[in-house]
Amino acid sequence: MRLEASSSPGSGFVTISEVTLATFEPQRGIHTHVSHRDGAVNAWIRDYAPVDRAGSFPPSAVALRIDRIDGGPGVLPTERDTRLPLALSSFRPSGNLIHTPASVPRPRQRAVTHDGAKYAVTVWIGPRASTQQRKALAEMVAALRFAPP
Repeated sequence: MRLEASSSPGSGFVTISEVTLATFEPQRGIHTHVSHRDGAVNAWIRDYAPVDRAGSFPPSAVALRIDRIDGGPGVLPTERDTRLPLALSSFRPSGNLIHTPASVPRPRQRAVTHDGAKYAVTVWIGPRASTQQRKALAEMVAALRFAPP
C-alpha cells in the first residue's frame, strides 16, 4: 500500500485534512486556491478522488481515505461515538463532496464520529480488484481506530 496525506492551509475558517492508502501511488488529494481582488477574498478547497500520475484510477486498485474537517459553523457535539469496528458493508455510495472524474469508480463512504470530531471514511474499489485486495481493504476498514482530536 502507498500512503498520501494532504491538507488545506489553516488560514481560513475551515481546514480539511486527509490521508489515503492505495495499491498505487496516489496524487495529492486536497487542492486549494485563494485569490484577492478588489479587497475581496475568493477561496476554495476541493477534495479529489485518488488517481495516479496519469490522472486515472487503476482498474485493479483499491483505496481508503480518511477526511477530517475542522472549523466551519459551530456544532454542538450531540452525536454518539460511532461503534467500532466498521464493516465495509456499512458504506454507502458517496454524494458529491469528493471531486470524482468519470474514470474513477464511484466512492463508498461512511461518516464516523469520535470524541466530538467528525470524519468521512471513503473507499474506492476498481472493477478488476482481486478478491485478495478487497479482503485486505475490508480488514483495514475493520482495524480503524480514532485517537482523541
